[in-house]
Amino acid sequence: MMRPLRPHTLPAPPSARTSRFAMNRFRLPLLCALVSAAPLLADSTFTYTLSGTQATLTGFTATAAASGALTIPATVDGYSVVGIARGAFKTRTALTSIAFTGSTVVQVGPQAFQGCSGLVSASLPAGLATVPAGAFLGCASLTAVTLPSGLTAIEAAAFADCAQLASLTLPAGLTGLGENTFQNCARLGAVALPAGLATVPAHAFAGCSALASVTLPSGLVTIGTGAFADADALTTLTLPASVVTLGAEAFRACDRLATVTLGAGLVSIGTDAFADCPALAAFAVAAGNPAYSAASGALFDAAGATLLRLPPAYAGTYGVPSEVNTFAAGAFAHCAALTGVTLPAGLTALPEGAFYYASGLTELTLPANLVSIGPWAFGGCSALGTVTLPASVTTVQDDAFHYAASLTRATFAGDAPTMGTAVFDDTAAGFTVYYGATATGFASPTWLGYAAQVLGASSALADWLVAQGYTATTDLTSDPDGDGVPLLLAYAFGLNPATQLAASLPQPEVVDDYLALSYYASAEGITYTPQTSTDLQTWTTEGITRIGPDAEGHTTPLVPLSTARALLRVVVQVSQ
Repeated sequence: MMRPLRPHTLPAPPSARTSRFAMNRFRLPLLCALVSAAPLLADSTFTYTLSGTQATLTGFTATAAASGALTIPATVDGYSVVGIARGAFKTRTALTSIAFTGSTVVQVGPQAFQGCSGLVSASLPAGLATVPAGAFLGCASLTAVTLPSGLTAIEAAAFADCAQLASLTLPAGLTGLGENTFQNCARLGAVALPAGLATVPAHAFAGCSALASVTLPSGLVTIGTGAFADADALTTLTLPASVVTLGAEAFRACDRLATVTLGAGLVSIGTDAFADCPALAAFAVAAGNPAYSAASGALFDAAGATLLRLPPAYAGTYGVPSEVNTFAAGAFAHCAALTGVTLPAGLTALPEGAFYYASGLTELTLPANLVSIGPWAFGGCSALGTVTLPASVTTVQDDAFHYAASLTRATFAGDAPTMGTAVFDDTAAGFTVYYGATATGFASPTWLGYAAQVLGASSALADWLVAQGYTATTDLTSDPDGDGVPLLLAYAFGLNPATQLAASLPQPEVVDDYLALSYYASAEGITYTPQTSTDLQTWTTEGITRIGPDAEGHTTPLVPLSTARALLRVVVQVSQ
């Protein structure tokens, strides 16, 4: 799954550059005088500023053809070209290549070539030590870049969003990368980081979806937040022993990442470092690591007492080792092929998102000593059908079973715990809470907005619903087959709800001088009340004679036809 990546951020221009521009502004009359005195020396291609005898190119002149191949000259009007100003050639979309033939350029300003969407290749000057922030940001057609051997730093987002950049050789002397350096270079297939690089900063290679090979140097210490997130082609990862810190989401959403080996020196793994890696099948940990261990592909703390992560690709039933007494948040999150789990007796708390969207989980027995269930602990467990909460549970937090779409029954073995909000929301139709007859804190027929029933207190009506193929808590006023007869009337009058019943309801008839209405009146749990009226407005039970029930359970109320109009009806209700 692709996650939103951190936006590119570029540093403000340094104060020194501001002061230089201020100095040049004050020299402007002198420069104009020089150009005016020697018009034949005015360059027709580039604008520039001067510092002594050294020129910094600021862009193209108004008459220059700003397209095709661009060669940065060694001199302009007799002055040595030593720099390219900030944004000098920004968004020159018709440029196709950049070369610095014989150039003496030693400095390139931030965003110098940003947004040159038609740029295909660039060869940077030999004297350049730093590629500045955003230098080639958004050069979407750039396929080849030649970096000078003396380069030591590439700043933030320098090559970000260069979607066609497929290969890159980083100089051996490179020691610094900025954040987002190569973010969203979607065709970059391999990268070998030089030996002197100690940090891969935040989002440096995030969104490099074709990145299948990464060589990490033996001196690497830190891999930053989201550094390789969404590197979908990466299949294996081995961290060198020198790596101490792995940032949050460092390898998040690497869709094909299958195996991860953690080095001996790693002591800190950030939140969701390997989240949303559906193919991840096994963790391994180098011998001597002081913080982590692995067993059967799962990741634990060094002592083996805390389960940190079951690989998301684990399939079948997993038995948690008996010595485990704590889970990390999200320990089983997105384990879609996990069908069952055996939890250890010493487990007392399930943390936030423990089984979040473990969508294949069907079998679950909670340990007898469990005390608390954290928010979203089983959220999205869409195959889980039933759950029993032991009497030891005192707290169930928000959304604990939210979106457990197949959950039809939650049985509480003890008193009602403290409940968060939306604990059982969006579960199966007819979901019901069951509790013991002596349990406190519950209510029936509903509790906290959920259908609730005392254990063992089955009703004839509920049994009838189940026998007809419905759940025990199906809405009795519903009319599933659309024949105009709700389920309550079908049950009350002993009718089959699977058939069309409009013509099967009790019909009035005249018997001698009486209006009669005969109906089945022996359904358990139903109260039948015959009523009469002369105007359809006021109904009463007075003046009705009732015959029955007969041997078949039928009752017949009668009213005399002594008035101009006689009306008769029967009201059925579920007994309270």
